[in-house]
Amino acid sequence: MKEWNINHGFYTEENSLNGTPDVANGKTSGYALVAYRLNKKPEDNKEVVLNFGMDKGDKSFHLKEGTRFVFTDKNWNEPAFASCRLTRN
Repeated sequence: MKEWNINHGFYTEENSLNGTPDVANGKTSGYALVAYRLNKKPEDNKEVVLNFGMDKGDKSFHLKEGTRFVFTDKNWNEPAFASCRLTRN
């Protein structure tokens, strides 16, 4: 997923969270893959930036990869992916 997002120009290696599974505590329930795609092409040479994150809310939902995506007229019709870890309370 990380390689897909980088190869399709949604972000760079430096913008990656470098998330890794954390199952040592035995509370991991699973992972969710969230896909984003624009419904229309941005104007030429314009960027549409999507920021994905959570300041507060359910503590069992942890973003592992994909907080900021940059869509352009070159990648707008490709999906960008975020990975979330779900834990049991």
